[in-house]
Amino acid sequence: MVKRNLIFGWFCLVLFQAVAQTVLVENTAFRCKYDPRLQIPTETRWTVHKSDIGKSKREPSWRFVSDLPQPLGIATHGSYKGSGFHRGHMCPAADRSCSTQFMRQTFVMSNICPQYPSVNVGLWKKTEECERKLALRHGAVNVLTIPMFFDKDTIWIGSGKVAVPHAYLKLIYNMNPDTLYNIFFVWNRK
Repeated sequence: MVKRNLIFGWFCLVLFQAVAQTVLVENTAFRCKYDPRLQIPTETRWTVHKSDIGKSKREPSWRFVSDLPQPLGIATHGSYKGSGFHRGHMCPAADRSCSTQFMRQTFVMSNICPQYPSVNVGLWKKTEECERKLALRHGAVNVLTIPMFFDKDTIWIGSGKVAVPHAYLKLIYNMNPDTLYNIFFVWNRK
């Protein structure tokens, strides 16, 4: 009995540490769990309604802004400078293009992960286009993105502080009725 309680206690401690190391970030554009150690979101969720998609465009002067206090260990716009990686939106700006104010809420550091340029403007962009097409067809879809790490050869940028995911998982679904529209697995490779 003592051994079982010890194992259960250890499991709870590990679970608590894993959960305690993420910060919940919510705004009207998306909700994410942000890991200050990795300086990226570990999962991002949002719903794309047909009415969220419009004709607003990104202003050339827009930069990604830090939306969490610095002591938490959030990446900055400069963390990506000269790294060779794009600041890849998890919740895309175009999913919020009904207004510039709504779109602007996606330009925060808690909503991005390092992506190779060929991924960001290639397959990742196609997954984003797919979610908007499905939202227009069905009225609304839910989206979940999860950066994935597989082994010890993780690349770090921004003075070794921002982790570069090996891949991304994206689910596009509807909870009522239970429908899974698409699952994308995207390698983050050149």
